[in-house]
Order: sequence, then structure tokens, then C-alpha cells
Amino acid sequence: MPSNTKAGQTWARFRVTDGTEASLITATGGVLGGEVEDYEITTYASAVYPGENDWVTLAYEDRWPFAGDYDFNDLVLNYRTTQLMEGSNVVGYKIDGQLIGIGATYHNGFAVRLKETVNNTTHTILRDEVDEDAISFIIDGQPQTASPLEAGRNEAILIFMQDTWTHVSKESGCSYFRTEDNCDENVKVTFSMSIPLKEPKAKSASPGTLLDPFIFATDGFYHGDFLVGKNARGWEVHIKNQAPTEAFDTSLYSVINADDASVQSNGLYFLNENGLPWAMEVGMQWLHPLEGVDITDAYGSFAEFAQSSGKQKPTWFNDYSISNVVVRGEQ
Repeated sequence: MPSNTKAGQTWARFRVTDGTEASLITATGGVLGGEVEDYEITTYASAVYPGENDWVTLAYEDRWPFAGDYDFNDLVLNYRTTQLMEGSNVVGYKIDGQLIGIGATYHNGFAVRLKETVNNTTHTILRDEVDEDAISFIIDGQPQTASPLEAGRNEAILIFMQDTWTHVSKESGCSYFRTEDNCDENVKVTFSMSIPLKEPKAKSASPGTLLDPFIFATDGFYHGDFLVGKNARGWEVHIKNQAPTEAFDTSLYSVINADDASVQSNGLYFLNENGLPWAMEVGMQWLHPLEGVDITDAYGSFAEFAQSSGKQKPTWFNDYSISNVVVRGEQ
């Protein structure tokens, strides 16, 4: 498709062949035989976050509501979202990512809710607005047959991985996936999902940019004494000050001796009393800390950045100790 193609209805011409002319493929990729057929197609504009060839990094701690080791490598992903546009309306979403690190003993799933809150204004895609049968979902080049749209929800929640550990393998002598010294050779796990909507929705009423990526506890595995006997799916960790989903178990806010300082009435979620989060977005491909290295030791300016809600040290990610990060984490 030419880069200057405009969004809307257009025509594409194809030469259809049964393959017998394969030996006569020309230098430009055409064939000499077969029938020429024209097809009407629809092309879409798009709004890509952070950019067509760029990633943000998502990093999670999975000990919430307790502080844990604070190395921010329990789950690390590269992440990109695309709004598919038709005129001034959104007709679907595309989410691409790469799983680049797991430094957790717990088993966590990864999901994205189609929701965005900016300046106290929230936009959400509901489950029944999604054309579930038309979703396309691929992990490491393999089409996934099960629907990723979580059942029984009002909001549209897409489950990318029920258990991230099932999609990776550890190198010999390594305890984790790409979070230790000399344990960074394994290939990243890629994933891509296209989520069409049943009907176009006004861009002004639709979520965009980051959306709401989060982790949840995988059913059937231990995830802390406080979660024993509870529904594992009720445990979630979101980006700082992003409210949890309807599946979240609000009784977890009351766990004894917890470090979480969420105040729902003030819109404060998933942060401790110093303002430090359990999950974050870094606006670039990022070198995540080595296993067991506190992020404030790996990145000397991070604490000031987090505690000031981003007002101080906005380029904290450039101030790192090379001996405390996974150098190949960004590759």
C-alpha cells in the first residue's frame, strides 16, 4: 500500500494465479499468467502510540500490596497501541508487544483494558462494542484460536497471556527470563492483537494512547498468603493511579501490614506512602534492573521522579548504573 494512500474506500488490483507460473515471477514480484481482478477495499488512518517504530516499556512488581524487592523486572514488556480511524471515528485497535523479561517466582497474566483516564475524564470501550469474532490474535507468529476477550465483564478486557511463564523458557543455569547476568540470550516473545469494533465510535469518546495494561494473578498458583482461598483473578496491579477493573477484589486494600497507600476517594491507586508505584510506563525501550537490584539503586533519579509525580527528574531513565541493569534488555 503506498504511504500516501488516503483513508476510505479505494480499489486494489491483483493478478490471481494457480501457481503454475511461479517459475516466471518477474524481478518486481509479478507473474506473467493468471487473471487480473479488481477488489474494493477500505483503508484506515491510524494514531500510533508512542510511534510507528517505537515502543514504551511496561515494568511491573508483583508483590502488591507489599513492597517486595522493588527491582521492577517481575514482568517487563515493550508495548505499542494503534487506534484505527475512519474519518473522525475509531473503528478498532491494534496492540503490539514484546515480552522481554520475567524476574518473578509468582505466575502472572497480562491483560489490557480498553480504557483511558486523562484529566479526570474517562473513556471506555465496553465489551459488547467489540466485534469478538473478528479479533485477530497472534503470539510468536502463531494464531491463537481462543477468544482473548474476557467473558462476563461489562468493559472490554483483552487477556494476552493467562500465565506469562508458559510462553518463555529459561536458559540453562538461570532462574528467570532475561533478568540475570549472562541470562539475556533468549529470544523475546512477540504478540499482536487487532480488535475491531462493531460500530465506529467518535474519537472524542474513545480511549487512546496507553490504554490500561495490567497484570493479574494466574489461577492455580500461590501468590502470597493473603490471597490463599481468594479468587486469583481478583488480584491486579495497574499503572500508578489507574483504578483497577471490575474483576478486582477490593478487600485486598485492607490486607494487614500492607505497604499500599491507595485512597480510592482521592483517585490514588497502586502507590506507597512515598508515592512510589508497583507498575510504570517508561517512554522508550528501557534497560530494566538486574534481579534483586532495587530500582533506586539502578536508577539514581527514579525516587525523586516518582515522588514528585513526574515533575522532577523527567529523564531519570538516562541516569543508570551500568552494572545494575540488563544491558540487552532493550534489544
